[in-house]
Amino acid sequence: MRPTHILETSLYASDLEAVRHFYGTVLNLPVVFDEPNRHLSFQCGDGILHVFIAEVTRQTESLPAHGADGPGHVALAIPFGQVDAWRARFDQHGISVEDSTTWPHNEQAVSLYVRDPAGNSVELATPELWGLGAGPRDAAVQRIRPHVPVDTDDQRPMEQFQSRTLRPLCKLQNPLILTTVARYLAKYNTGVAQMDRADQEAKVRNLLKEDRRLKRTLVGLIAGHFTEDEFAFYLDHQREVRRRLVALLTQRALDQLQAIVDRT
Repeated sequence: MRPTHILETSLYASDLEAVRHFYGTVLNLPVVFDEPNRHLSFQCGDGILHVFIAEVTRQTESLPAHGADGPGHVALAIPFGQVDAWRARFDQHGISVEDSTTWPHNEQAVSLYVRDPAGNSVELATPELWGLGAGPRDAAVQRIRPHVPVDTDDQRPMEQFQSRTLRPLCKLQNPLILTTVARYLAKYNTGVAQMDRADQEAKVRNLLKEDRRLKRTLVGLIAGHFTEDEFAFYLDHQREVRRRLVALLTQRALDQLQAIVDRT
């Protein structure tokens, strides 16, 4: 027998509100338990990160006492494709990256080191550091995905999915989106090139609203690049994701209408 994974890990601090901002806002980890003047617990994937006030937890009577002095260390996993985005995010929040390392055994094994408000060393590392990276397919689709700078701190899960997944994938697939819409316009011999701008916009908007085959094709261009977790989210919220995605695709087509017309 052996333990299957790390369920909880703990750090120590004295200012829980500063901790809440760093882990909850900067790192965007949801708070799952809040005991005032004692500790905060954050969810990170399938694990829990506790930040305790050591002076309080040393005095506990209901559980074994614990508490450490001096800076601790924790490493949190990030996808390889988000390393540069995390550098930019830390810069946005005025947090210095103390060190950055690409490990010699794997060029995708990268670590960024910052300090939390209590002085703890927080490492953001790609799972390839320990040979625990995403499966080959998930790693590949994340690696080619462009970064779209959107602040998702206050967004709900659906809005975050739109910002972090749908928008980057629409940007990645933009040439295929434009070509697909142009082919459908040419197929129906709409004469879109001879129309004025208003009629062209109306024609494209109507096509994306009414043509089910076109919508299925475009949605497939995006959904085919979901990770397994993203695809599971899509299946759980398929109607809303499709609605949002079609709206994004329609706006993208209208914003690049001349490029579509040139392809017909």
